[in-house]
Amino acid sequence: MELIIERSFIIPLDTEIALEAAEIKQKYKLHTVDAIIYATSQHKRLTLVTGDAHFKGLPNVEII
Repeated sequence: MELIIERSFIIPLDTEIALEAAEIKQKYKLHTVDAIIYATSQHKRLTLVTGDAHFKGLPNVEII
């Protein structure tokens, strides 16, 4: 578990990201947790790299 934490970005969920997640949840019909993850990546201008098919077809997502 420590290895994962050391190699990960830990980004706090703030009001701005939460509001963006609410809009994304509605727009893309994502589950709340998925919307928070996606909103965080978009807020930080990062490409979301995932194996989760829920994100397929979204901008700035790389499915592995």
